[in-house]
Amino acid sequence: MSHYRGFSVGLLFLSVCCSSVAWEPDLHYGLTKWVAFNAGFSLQDAEIIARGTQAPDEGKLYPAPSAVIEGACFGHRDDDLIKLVQRYHFASYGPVPGSPSARKVAPGSPAAMSLAEKEIQTVLPTQPREKTLEDLGVALHPVEDSWAHQGEPGIPWTCWKDLAYGHPATRGGWKKHDADLTYLHEAPDTLETARRSYDVLEAFLKTHASMRAHPATPWSKLEPQVQEFARARSKQEKSDWFRKQKQVPLSSYTSHPDFLQHINLPDSAPTRHSRLLPAFENVSAASQDTRQIQVPNDAREFVEQFLNTWIVERSPERALEFVDVEQFGKAFSPSKTASGPVLARSVLDMWLVRDHGQVNLMGHGVENTDDVIEFRKYPQIEAASLRDAIYATGERPYDLIPVTAEKSVEQSQHPDAYAVVFQFKHAPRDAVVLLVTRDVQRGWIVSGLMWWIL
Repeated sequence: MSHYRGFSVGLLFLSVCCSSVAWEPDLHYGLTKWVAFNAGFSLQDAEIIARGTQAPDEGKLYPAPSAVIEGACFGHRDDDLIKLVQRYHFASYGPVPGSPSARKVAPGSPAAMSLAEKEIQTVLPTQPREKTLEDLGVALHPVEDSWAHQGEPGIPWTCWKDLAYGHPATRGGWKKHDADLTYLHEAPDTLETARRSYDVLEAFLKTHASMRAHPATPWSKLEPQVQEFARARSKQEKSDWFRKQKQVPLSSYTSHPDFLQHINLPDSAPTRHSRLLPAFENVSAASQDTRQIQVPNDAREFVEQFLNTWIVERSPERALEFVDVEQFGKAFSPSKTASGPVLARSVLDMWLVRDHGQVNLMGHGVENTDDVIEFRKYPQIEAASLRDAIYATGERPYDLIPVTAEKSVEQSQHPDAYAVVFQFKHAPRDAVVLLVTRDVQRGWIVSGLMWWIL
């Protein structure tokens, strides 16, 4: 039987997720617009600023998830790409490449403030107003992220330690969403994030006085409302907070009208349960670039059939026919009393639950327990095709990346294992990785699964 232990993974990860995106759209987009309006901008200008602040977590240029997977994992190395991750998400003046300890992030540091200070001081009379406001918004992103990403970056096992970034261990680590959730960091982090953004926006209006639409609301009056925002523990509570802000109506959020549906809080009042921990053992970044290795057709066909059975047909039970259930289950906890099929089924079910915020509380964390959660009883996602449900960095809705063993160069051109990397659209801050290996008797099988919070 083929095992993934001992393999060296070459490009692993992602924006698919991975990233390490911090704070979520409720803060980067929603709260930033509210703060901008209260600092003195018009609703229209505040919308443009907030759109700019959210932008580094989206698209293809700045997002930490896609940049990290492309530039620091699965054997790939791209220093320039990772420097963008540092500039916009993990601000420091530490060397890239460099040790994680040399790349620590400090809240509100000069590195985090550098882009914002430049926007405050720069006046370009001929530059279009919208471009100026968008640039200001983008400059706010590393300021805000410096509180969420403070500390030494965590490094996923499969990435280069001198390049990759992930949520710091002090903020819950790269396997959890904790760094992003405001209710876990009300004081001082969420409050200080909002306060520093407010200060930057006020300072900008002093050097761009023509953009002021009305007097600023004193911070002392805003702080209690930010505290209430930070304490909201579900999508419903966040929505209730925004609906109460009559001067900044929820209907005015036109760039991302459904932004509250893309945060990792449960839909309604959360209920915490025990959690499962997936993990690959003894996996590290490979020394060679695997991008040039061709994936055989039978491997692609196997992956396509498995994903469609699992996700589109929503049949985890039949999908288990593609899985080495015992090997798959070992990654979650060797102390589990449940059988491999039960564990494997629970993990596959987990990713089909529509409310991923609730999943984060129930089974998307780091606690090893003997409980197996019945995820199938919760409302499920629906998809007519894989593209409706998942996406990746390439042309396909998933990336299929060779995993090479320690063997000769000639042998490594025909790998016995592949990593299948993608993001679920209903959980866009998680990078999901399947390990597909060639078994002597069964052919291709799914032998492992892990995820990375981006």
